[in-house]
Amino acid sequence: MGVPPMFLSIKNEHGRDAHATGSGFLVFFVSWWFNSFLPGTRRLSYAAHPMCKRAILLPGCLLLLAAAAAQTPLFEDKFDKKLADGWTWVREDKKAWRVDADGLHIRNQFGTLWGKGNDARNVLLRPLPDAKGAPLAIEVTVQHKPVINAEQVGLIYHVDDDHYVKLVYEALDGKSWLVLAREVAGEGNVAGKVPLPNDAPRIRLVVDRDCLRGQFLGKDDKWEDIGKCEFPRDEAARKNARVGLVCHGGPYEVERWARFNDFRIANEK
Repeated sequence: MGVPPMFLSIKNEHGRDAHATGSGFLVFFVSWWFNSFLPGTRRLSYAAHPMCKRAILLPGCLLLLAAAAAQTPLFEDKFDKKLADGWTWVREDKKAWRVDADGLHIRNQFGTLWGKGNDARNVLLRPLPDAKGAPLAIEVTVQHKPVINAEQVGLIYHVDDDHYVKLVYEALDGKSWLVLAREVAGEGNVAGKVPLPNDAPRIRLVVDRDCLRGQFLGKDDKWEDIGKCEFPRDEAARKNARVGLVCHGGPYEVERWARFNDFRIANEK
């Protein structure tokens, strides 16, 4: 009896067929496993109907497509000459931001969200996509040189001005740091900080089911932890949370601009 196209013929050392109804890939794997890990058994070889190569290649192609889909962001803005739809400015100062071929530029102006100040300008926010319960990673590349104490630029998870988590590149005590901090009911605390690894760090906030984690892209393109903290408010309020960019704490008299590139929201990998 012939072997149907979707079947694969496995031959033992005596040339007898053992037909398998699984995919060619599965049969190939089984034969490889037997040959590799059970040397005392009869060796198997895979000899195929003309359709077998397709049967073997198809699962691999599907795996590649699945991997590519997993890497596709849920939202992405390259900040190339314009902002994508869906962004909202809080206390916008139109003269203090621009987008060109090099990215999004925001002037670091005097003001803050820390404590009861809540006068930081040009906070840029957007809604979170539906992650269906999976952790979300919000990423951006930042280029800036904060100088005066508490001058900062970075990412924010924002319920309101008194309930948020931020991951920022900040000047503190004469040094540059990556800082993860949380504010609840106007009371702030630092959840973690590390020395700045380079002048243009790629940072990300991971929004998990019960906490937020701050990370930066370190050596060998691996994400390294800065710290983690619980959500800043109850679950009902978090449904209205938005994410985006902050840039504040700069001087009155000197113009200093931060640059943002490659903002993306994706499932954590």
